[in-house]
Amino acid sequence: MYTLTEDPDSSKELRIEHMERIVVNRSFIFLHGEGRQKTFLESSDAPSTDKSTAFDIRADHFVAKNIAFKNNHNYALRTDANIITQAVAVRVRADKVAFYNCSFISVQDTIWDDSGRHLYQSCYIKGSVDYIFGAGQSHFENCILEQNGEKIQYRTGFITAQGRENWNDTNGFVFKNCTTTGSGKVFLGRAWRPYARVLFYNTYLSENVAPQGWVAWSGEPNVNNIVFAESNCYGPGSNTAGRVPWKKTLSAEELNTLTREGRLMTFLENSNASSTNESTTFDIIADNFVAKNIAFKNNHNYALRPDDYLITQAVAARVRADKVAFYNCSFISVQDTLWDDSGRHLYQSCYIKGSVDYVFGAGQSHFENCILEQNGGRIQYRTGFITAQGRENWNDTNGFVFKNCTTAGSGKVFLGRAWRPYARVLFYNTYLSENVAPEGWVAWYGEPNVNNIVFAESDCYGPGSNTSGRVPWEKTLSAEELNTLTRSRSWLINHYIYLLGEGQSSRVIVDSEASKTNESTTFDVIADNFVAKKIGFKVKKKIISLYLMIYNGQHLS
Repeated sequence: MYTLTEDPDSSKELRIEHMERIVVNRSFIFLHGEGRQKTFLESSDAPSTDKSTAFDIRADHFVAKNIAFKNNHNYALRTDANIITQAVAVRVRADKVAFYNCSFISVQDTIWDDSGRHLYQSCYIKGSVDYIFGAGQSHFENCILEQNGEKIQYRTGFITAQGRENWNDTNGFVFKNCTTTGSGKVFLGRAWRPYARVLFYNTYLSENVAPQGWVAWSGEPNVNNIVFAESNCYGPGSNTAGRVPWKKTLSAEELNTLTREGRLMTFLENSNASSTNESTTFDIIADNFVAKNIAFKNNHNYALRPDDYLITQAVAARVRADKVAFYNCSFISVQDTLWDDSGRHLYQSCYIKGSVDYVFGAGQSHFENCILEQNGGRIQYRTGFITAQGRENWNDTNGFVFKNCTTAGSGKVFLGRAWRPYARVLFYNTYLSENVAPEGWVAWYGEPNVNNIVFAESDCYGPGSNTSGRVPWEKTLSAEELNTLTRSRSWLINHYIYLLGEGQSSRVIVDSEASKTNESTTFDVIADNFVAKKIGFKVKKKIISLYLMIYNGQHLS
């Protein structure tokens, strides 16, 4: 057995030529292979479920990419399928763990998704019985789930065996945009524990999926406590007419809650709150920054408090730079969640949660297709505020635009209050939930000159969108003003070029010129803020020595 320990001096790259079993006891490990068909971590042990694991993750913040995890036990030809025993390829009993483009291969109990929050993206998982089991709070996105019926002589198999113990547990398995395949009849899952929770969402279900879909385990527990559900699935196995009668149908809100949690797998956290300025978990002060699929969180204020007035500023992210974009990110705190301080910013398909002023500052920022969740429980249902915008004078170009967004949560909340005298906020084509205060807006303490404040709504809908009770000084913008505000994200088009291919071998830009170094270039980048991914750049003419020039004039051959 090989152990990755907490040794602070072992941060250097580690190459393992051969091993039987690995235990990860050190946080912040990134394991990168050459491909899941080239890099294997294997074991053949199966003395018991607990001791059979090929790869055991016990420390938080672990990421693996392009690795195959395999337990070879049970793979010898057997004449009796009943001889099959538990043989775990990977056990995950740590928080904030992610796998990208990995494979997990065994027969029984392939992945022990034991505890913690986990993401499996573009992975391949193969087994026969309970090949994803445990009590993790886990998302499986764009994964292939293959039933190996041959190994159990085509007896019925089970994809999941979920282990949620009680109604308050947050764990469960969500399969989103996945595909089932393989041979032999297979159930989507069985309830290993009494409150088991599994959702298959927008997933292709193959013809070998059992018509009943689900099993309640031996002894038929109280099936009312089990949450087994399917939504927007398709394929020959997706017909739910023959499903067990206790299969759940989830509401739109329940589906939204479960399926959006994938972005919460990569966390940047902090618990500091000495002051607004010093409490920030993540502080961006340089231009041209992009983040994707990250959760920014400040845990201060999350402990239960007897007096909600003890709630203090606790910033999850501060953005005081230009041309910054966030895609599918989360920002979580109670007060002052997102300090959108200065510069031009885009927040697309993000989730922002707080109680008081959880989007504040003087940024010139667009929020598109975002969810804004009011956490009324943290302030004992006092009135909350989504925005506190800080425009100082009429000539300032900053302001917040919320376009195609959704408000949600518990506790009465105002759309915003004017932190500075020329505050500007627009909610456009946005769903406003029933907890939005009828008045909509507040001018801050002392009632400044409300004529200078630009708080507006346009084409909003939902139970909180009725403007008949709004403050009388809410603005109605002209078509030209709306057009100007809702299109003011043009800097993204002008300042970012993102070239995306399907792989270095499948997208190749080729040239045969080699007259001079300066004139022979296949691809010449002369504009700032350029990103290329999975592209091959190739010169057909044979060149004896190729040099790459870096910014300080040095050459690397």
